[in-house]
Amino acid sequence: TLIRTRAKQPRVFSSIYDTFLRSSALHRLIHHNSLEKLAARFLNCSADVLYTHGIMLRMDPPNDPRNQYDWHQDSAYDQINSVPTNGVILWCPLVDTNISNGTWIVCPKSHQEPNHIFKVTQGTPGVTRKITTPDNIVSKYEQKSIAANAGDCVAAYGNLIHTSGTNSSENIRFTLLVR
Repeated sequence: TLIRTRAKQPRVFSSIYDTFLRSSALHRLIHHNSLEKLAARFLNCSADVLYTHGIMLRMDPPNDPRNQYDWHQDSAYDQINSVPTNGVILWCPLVDTNISNGTWIVCPKSHQEPNHIFKVTQGTPGVTRKITTPDNIVSKYEQKSIAANAGDCVAAYGNLIHTSGTNSSENIRFTLLVR
C-alpha cells in the first residue's frame, strides 16, 4: 500500500513519512533503549554528553533511486565534529537486509579520512540533497556489504565512507539512522 501511495499520491506519502519522523514513538525508540548506551560505549564517553541529531527513518521503496545516496560521509553533511572519531552513526534496519533489498555498503578503515566533497546535488521536493565523495577516494578502499537482521544495530564513525545498496526487492526497506 505504501508503495502505491508513493507512486500515485506522493504528497500523502511525504506526509506519512514526515509524521513518522516527528512521532514521539520514534524518539522513544532512540532514547528509551540501548542505542544511547551503545553510542556512548562506541565513543568511550558518558551517555550524558551525547548530542543526538539527524534521526532518520528511511523508507526505501523498490527500484526508486530518488533518495538513494551515492558514496558519502555523514560528517560532510552536518560539519558538527571537527574530529571524525567524535561522532557515531547508528544504522538499524527494521527489516532483514540483504543484497536484494539493499544492505549498507561501507569502505572499512575510511573513517579517518577528512571530509571529501566532490559534488553537491541540491534536493528538490521528493528528492534528497546529496553530497558525494569523489571516486578516487572511494577506490582506495575495499567495499563491504553489511547484511543485517531486523533489530540489529551497526555503529560507525561519522567519516566512514558508505552508501546503501539498491532495493530491488518487492518491499520497502525500513531503516533507522541516528547520528
